[in-house]
Amino acid sequence: MNTKIRLVQMEVIPGNPSKNFDTCSKFIEEAKKDNIEVLVFPELCLSGYLIGDMWEETSFLEDCEYYGNELAKLSSNTLTIIFGNVFIDKELHGTDGRIVKLNGAFVAQRGIFYINRFNGLSVYPKTLLPNYREFEESRHFKDGLWYAKHKGYEFVNNFEPITINMKLNIGLTICEDGWDADYDIHPIQNCASLGANLILNLSCSPFTINKNISRDKVFSLHAKNNNIPLCYVNSIGLQNNSKTLFTFDGSTIVYDSFGNVVTSINSFKKSMLILVLIHQLGKFIQLAFLLFQMNLQKLNKFMKL
Repeated sequence: MNTKIRLVQMEVIPGNPSKNFDTCSKFIEEAKKDNIEVLVFPELCLSGYLIGDMWEETSFLEDCEYYGNELAKLSSNTLTIIFGNVFIDKELHGTDGRIVKLNGAFVAQRGIFYINRFNGLSVYPKTLLPNYREFEESRHFKDGLWYAKHKGYEFVNNFEPITINMKLNIGLTICEDGWDADYDIHPIQNCASLGANLILNLSCSPFTINKNISRDKVFSLHAKNNNIPLCYVNSIGLQNNSKTLFTFDGSTIVYDSFGNVVTSINSFKKSMLILVLIHQLGKFIQLAFLLFQMNLQKLNKFMKL
C-alpha cells in the first residue's frame, strides 16, 4: 500500500490568518485534484511566527482559531491535512492572567479535527520552546509538558502517532522539537519509540548564515539514529517581531531512514514536494520521491498573484 504525501513550502504572511487561509485553500484544492492523501503545511502557517504582542490580542487569536476550523472543514475522506496553528485554552490562565496558548500541530480528516484518543486533544503541542536570540516563545506559549501536567494526562501521550491508511504512523514534531541536544526531553525519539514510521517536523525557522549546514546535521542524525524517514517542512517570507525583520528560507527537505538527503526544495522558493511511501512486509522499504518544482509562470497562475 502506497501513501502519497505533499509537503508545502509556502509564504506565510505574519498577522494575517485570512490571507494565509486563502493560500492554504488553493494548495488544498490542487491537492484534491492530484489525489494527494496527506497534505502538510508548516508551523503556525495561519498566524505567522514572529508577530510580537499580537499573540496577546484576543481578537487575533479568535481569528486564528476560526480559520483553523475552516481549514479543517476542507479535509475529506481521502485527504488528511496537517498544519500548524495556535491553540487557545480559555479554561486555563498563566501566572500573568492571560489565557493559555499552545504552539500546535493539527490534523484534519473527513472535515473535522483528528482527536488523540489518549489525551482527548485536537492539538499536538510543541514541547520545546526556544527562548534565545529572536525567539521568545515561552513569553507567549506554554509547552506540552506544562499543559499535560495542568490538564492531568500522561505527557507521553503528546507523541502518539497518527495512523493513515492503517499502515503509516506519523509522528508530529514542531521546529525546536528537533533541536533537542541541550534538552532533557527528546520528542523525535519519543515519537519513534511509540511506533511512528515517519517523522514530520513542521517549522517556521528564520534564515541565518550556514544554518542549513547545522540543520542538515541535526535532522540527518535524527533520521539515522531512530532508523526512520524524516520530513522537515519550513515556510518562506519576511516576518517582524517588532524589533527586527527576519527572512525565512524554507529549505524543506526529506531524509531516508539512513539519514541521507533524498530530495529538497530550493531555498526561498514557493513550491511543493510530493513523496510516495511504499509499504511492504510491515515497514516502508522504499521511499519514492517526485520533486514538484512549479515554474514561475504556473505558480503565479496557481496562486493568482
